[in-house]
Amino acid sequence: MKKFIKTNYFALFIFGFLEIGCAHFRSTPPRSVAFVLYDAGEAKALEPVFNYLKEHHVPQKIIAIGTARNLVEKNPDFIDIQKSCEVSEKLNSKLGSEESLISYDINKITDCLNPTLVVTGMVSTFQKQLSDAMKQRGVPVWGYYDSFSEDGIKESRSFLPSLAKVLVPSLSIKKAYQKISKAPVEVVGQPTLEEWRDRASKMDARKILEELDLTKSFPVVLYAGGYGKGYAAAFKNFAVEATKLKDCIVLVSLHPKSDGMLEQKILSEVPVSGIRIVPKNISTNEVALISDLVVTYQSSVGVQAVFLGKPVVYFDTKGSTYSDLAIQNHWATQVTTPEKFIPTVREKLKEKVYNNNKDVFAAFGIPKDSAQNIGRLIENRVLE
Repeated sequence: MKKFIKTNYFALFIFGFLEIGCAHFRSTPPRSVAFVLYDAGEAKALEPVFNYLKEHHVPQKIIAIGTARNLVEKNPDFIDIQKSCEVSEKLNSKLGSEESLISYDINKITDCLNPTLVVTGMVSTFQKQLSDAMKQRGVPVWGYYDSFSEDGIKESRSFLPSLAKVLVPSLSIKKAYQKISKAPVEVVGQPTLEEWRDRASKMDARKILEELDLTKSFPVVLYAGGYGKGYAAAFKNFAVEATKLKDCIVLVSLHPKSDGMLEQKILSEVPVSGIRIVPKNISTNEVALISDLVVTYQSSVGVQAVFLGKPVVYFDTKGSTYSDLAIQNHWATQVTTPEKFIPTVREKLKEKVYNNNKDVFAAFGIPKDSAQNIGRLIENRVLE
């Protein structure tokens, strides 16, 4: 009898051990990375990383609101959190960068995603809320800063306490973050730079000219549109001055955030002629390829155009303190007063070949193969 009882106790112990073990494995979620996006810049920068992870069979979940949603919602790994995570109707593509969600919604999203790692942009309150919630659950959060300007670093400071790592595009941005971040900062590059070059090498300039209904009889000046504080004044200054470029074809490409209404309104209010807004189905990258000069306000397009070997002018507003790597390295010219714009354009148009013989990656302290760099880091962390 005693032997029978001992045997049964032993059997119960083994059964209980196996049951607990199986329950543990059943409750352990599949390992995955969740991307949390808001702005167009971070969505475009990380798109090649999505492709890398898919090719290497790394499970990923992409959530996005703001402008980013329009850019990634066709990706098969995109998750519509309003439908899939049953959050409130407030969460949509028009949620402002400073608008927050109630804790109920944040918890629903956190439960729904249940990732091994989070990679987030650092521009919106929504991203900050989700980063904080993930950290509290023990999920490591990596912040990705896609800009080549230090101007946005101050705005991202509130994210730093929740971050396990900060990913940045260049050495100079790393040095700036190291002054304020306790988390390690790693230089990984900026995939859009290589994307611009790769796409340009495959594009047919003649086909782009046909789509724009243009002949290259005059130099093409492209204004890469922007958004945000100060942009309207900057674009108005450009529109007024650009009318003086009678011997140039002047084009305006719209930022992904823009519907073109602001630009159309300004062009209708000033005595402007000969300035065309490019249809949104033709990318800034494509138009830059056939352009002789790229003009922008405070945009990463300036750096991207430098990598295409194009002369670049930043037409800013008076008193601006904006700077980025292209300006700092004197590979682009910044003007802040209208009277200097036309002379600068004339000077730049004389530069038939620009930057083609310079290793801009090395000069800017930017690693090449950035999509693979970021992808491998994520792959190693998720599948370790």
